Amino acid sequence: MHYRNSMAALTAFAALGIAAPAGAQSQPASPPAAQSGATAAYTDAQLSAFVAASAEVQPLTESLAGATPEARTATTAQIGAALTRHNISAADYNSIATSAQTDTALAARINTLRQAGEAHTTDHPAPPASPQ
Repeated sequence: MHYRNSMAALTAFAALGIAAPAGAQSQPASPPAAQSGATAAYTDAQLSAFVAASAEVQPLTESLAGATPEARTATTAQIGAALTRHNISAADYNSIATSAQTDTALAARINTLRQAGEAHTTDHPAPPASPQ
């Protein structure tokens, strides 16, 4: 499953306990709404934010392996900025990433949202950048 393979990098992020930088948008971590069996009830908005953020966060977390302390600090700031851009707290991001490790229904929902986003990007490519 594509999502499960990409979770290794996200797990590294969650294991680091990376939080948004001090100057980043502060928002309370919203707990999952309810439990339905083993599936945490995250909203589609939360999962969409997670999917959008993870597209930026995943390559950054992969670059953390063997990074110098300075590079790690810079990358952590970039991760915090990506989370802020996508309006998801580090706590919510980590919670979703951790839950998706063991919750196959949640992982499937995330995959569906990711594939829908990829299809939308393919159907509607970004316009060419205008010369400056």
